[in-house]
Amino acid sequence: MMPQARTEDITSGRHGGNPESEAAQADRIHRGPSQRRRVWLEVYHAGIRGVTVDELAEKWGAEVNRISGRFSELSRDGLIERRENKGKRVTRRTRSGSRAAVWFITP
Repeated sequence: MMPQARTEDITSGRHGGNPESEAAQADRIHRGPSQRRRVWLEVYHAGIRGVTVDELAEKWGAEVNRISGRFSELSRDGLIERRENKGKRVTRRTRSGSRAAVWFITP
């Protein structure tokens, strides 16, 4: 069972008083815990392969920016982590060809 994560806005400093951004955040508060749980479960089920934000966005048919905050929140709460192998961060190529961190469940 996934431990409880905090619900405050991890990007609150970036809203800059933008009313649309703040309204989106207010809406996210209601669905955030559910989305965090879904992301955590995907990372959990990815096992030792892990998952990137881009891979999960593609699987869900979502935009990366719609779910990346959930990864940040889960990382902040110590529930998922990025790892290194031989001193280098574990990454994989995204659909656009750049490299993205691979996320794993925190042991």
